[in-house]
Amino acid sequence: MTEPHFQLINDVAAHVDGRRVEMGTARERCLLVALLLHKGQRVPRTWLLDWIWDVPPALASAELDGFMTNLRRRLLGIGLTDVLSTRDGLCLLDVAADSVDVHRFRELVAKARNMEPTRAAPLLAEALDLTRGEPLAGLTTRRIDGVRQELLEERHAAELAWLRAELEIGHHEALVPRLSRLFDDRTHDAAVAELAMRAYDGAGRQTDALGIYRRHRDKLDESGLLLSPSVRATYQRILNQEDDGPGPATESVVSVSDTELARAREASEPPAEAWKALADRHIVVLVGAPEVCRSAALRLLEDRSHPGCGTVLDVLKTWSEPTVAGLPTPRDGGGYLLTLNNSATDRASVGFAEDLLVYGDRLAGLRSWLVVSTRSDLWRECWRVAGLVTVRLHGQPDADAAHLRLTAPDGVVSVFPLCEGNAPRARVHLGRAAAGNPEPDIVLDTGPDSPVSRCHAYLTRDDGAWWLEPKSKNSTSVRHRGYEDAEQVSDRVLLRDGDVVIIAARAAENGAARDWRIEFRDPQTTKSQQGELP
Repeated sequence: MTEPHFQLINDVAAHVDGRRVEMGTARERCLLVALLLHKGQRVPRTWLLDWIWDVPPALASAELDGFMTNLRRRLLGIGLTDVLSTRDGLCLLDVAADSVDVHRFRELVAKARNMEPTRAAPLLAEALDLTRGEPLAGLTTRRIDGVRQELLEERHAAELAWLRAELEIGHHEALVPRLSRLFDDRTHDAAVAELAMRAYDGAGRQTDALGIYRRHRDKLDESGLLLSPSVRATYQRILNQEDDGPGPATESVVSVSDTELARAREASEPPAEAWKALADRHIVVLVGAPEVCRSAALRLLEDRSHPGCGTVLDVLKTWSEPTVAGLPTPRDGGGYLLTLNNSATDRASVGFAEDLLVYGDRLAGLRSWLVVSTRSDLWRECWRVAGLVTVRLHGQPDADAAHLRLTAPDGVVSVFPLCEGNAPRARVHLGRAAAGNPEPDIVLDTGPDSPVSRCHAYLTRDDGAWWLEPKSKNSTSVRHRGYEDAEQVSDRVLLRDGDVVIIAARAAENGAARDWRIEFRDPQTTKSQQGELP
């Protein structure tokens, strides 16, 4: 008998010796999915209940025992003995990671990540072949539904990576039909729009490429969203009839649209210290929420750019780390916006901050201006050197709207809204940023040896309430409003107005403990466990 393989894409089943083996009832298959996705890790029994039921029944523990017995018998039937164990309330399914299609998919994508396009494309194509169909088909719990959506997003990211590799190899014409269909389904998606434009352009169909741009722009306008710099750069390159080779665009800047500038004029007035820094040094660094910083930056630059010859320009980055050598040569009267938002390539060093101040002298000589928009974690090392030109912006949500008040280990406070417009977010991802992985909504980053995991926890909106769902074995605690002590949590917990989530961070140099404190504020819909408190 050959080694069994497990299928999580499409129906959940096992395959051995060319035959398909059913793996029990829907609830038993939910249990199998939970154990297989944890890839040889011991999983608390209490966690497994949430994979099997949305609301576990009174006798859930006894039913779980029965499911474990049935699963053990089915595993034995396909030649796997002693692979399922339970000890001290922890369950383990010890099978090889490459025997599970999802893990093989992820391994192939990871291998392709740093390869040349000609080597990466076949690996990504193989990964995509493994994941055709609906993940975890026929199963539904809130936890299963969330994982299914994550797998669909991972597959989409892998498809985009494959398309990029194929375009860089030069297969523009062959990709036009596929990208056209994908764009029809995801007209709002900036990455898809950019790739479709490149495919049409490389196939000599510039008119169709510009049509993609217009459809994408119009779709975003309907939703009040802004074009990404990469789409604008691709559009400008096509207009200029530049070759679409494998390297970065030759233009290092792209103009900000009049529509976006008009919207920025309606934003809140930037603080006085931002105006002063720009006037004195021709440079200011805005630290805060990306959308708040960008709006403020555009207001500053539009006011300062020289009338008649000045244009507000987005700086296009082609670096692996911030360097002044990668900034454009200033033009007379120009206003430049540099956005640092990528945890893998945009973490500013002390040297960059020092060189940036010298760059300001060049700007002053040409009556030009630079505003840097960045997150706190990416500018952390530069405050001491560039403090005089650094201004922190605090987004102020509606006092009655749900939001998080974040206090970083260094004491810096920021605010994260839990609504997008008038609609609550469905889920908020908290974790550490890592190259090649989706950026968390809230980055809890304290350096390479941080105990914060890449996927540390989720805040999910469910049945009109917010829940904390820890995903990491590292410490996560909650201090409920009105109580002095925090309790460590490993399972889903309801959050109420005033509760504080505490996540351990890297210790200080003197060994003192430090942590992130995330206060949950939802005054309109929740109360603390002890009722209304001041």
